[in-house]
Amino acid sequence: MNIVRKDAREIADGTSVITQGEIVGFNCSIDADLLLAVALNPLNYRDDTGSFAITKTERGQSYEIYLSSDGELCLLANIKDNFNFHNLQLLNDRELLLVCARSHYRPENRSERNGRIYSTEGQFQKEILLGDGIQDVQADSNGVIWTSYFDEGIFGNYGWTHPIGQNGLIAWNSDGEKLYEYQPIESLEEMCDCYALNVVSNQESWCYYYTDFPLVKIKDRKIDGYWHIPIKGSSAFAIYGSFALFNNSYDEDDTLLHLLKLQDNHRAKEICQVRIENLENVDRVIGRRDSLYFLSDKKVFSISVQEVL
Repeated sequence: MNIVRKDAREIADGTSVITQGEIVGFNCSIDADLLLAVALNPLNYRDDTGSFAITKTERGQSYEIYLSSDGELCLLANIKDNFNFHNLQLLNDRELLLVCARSHYRPENRSERNGRIYSTEGQFQKEILLGDGIQDVQADSNGVIWTSYFDEGIFGNYGWTHPIGQNGLIAWNSDGEKLYEYQPIESLEEMCDCYALNVVSNQESWCYYYTDFPLVKIKDRKIDGYWHIPIKGSSAFAIYGSFALFNNSYDEDDTLLHLLKLQDNHRAKEICQVRIENLENVDRVIGRRDSLYFLSDKKVFSISVQEVL
């Protein structure tokens, strides 16, 4: 396979801005604004065995939320909350959604509401229940929230016998009401683990999931196409026309990407592999619209499908 060597573009540098704490949330808005959540107090995300996630801490946590637009990373809000947050999104440019990936089931409608909505000034607005086992969160410009789920959120844990995320992918409004749940068609199997999500526009979202790893296009909340992908185990992808750029698959290092052409008859052909030469340590990767975003040591890098083409 032909390997193309590229440098990713550095689009944000937080080394001089984020001087304390640890980055616990990294994402990208529909408008390509970067979002970072920094926990200032010592983390208490796991129990003493390291096996079980802790959703809340009695002493609470202090967060700094950073927004990067046009390369400038700025402090957006200071927030104190008892939840351990893992992800975040902007809603309609007026509200900030902070999400804990885990939620304990409680009877009588007392389950942990793990979606916390704040104003962009850091004032608490409301809480919504998004379910346990959240893999990723992305919102469109209308404030519709898409949540994908890993295996525990689909099959149940933390007391959930009928998990909210059992279909693997859900769209919500900002009041926590379901607008869409994934239902496979034709030869597609049900989700066991949604590895990657990309909300491209208000009309179009894409997902990629275990076990067969199809790439599925959802348009107007209906499946509009799907392709059998030869790459297994990627955690992020970018879309541009009939091309898809996936990050590393199983047993590959974080700097190797795969460029695919989406063809007829639900087939996809790998065109080339891409080696990102100016990245060494990759902490997290996000796929949004036509680009991949890499968090590396408080710096964010990006590469688009067009740049690879």
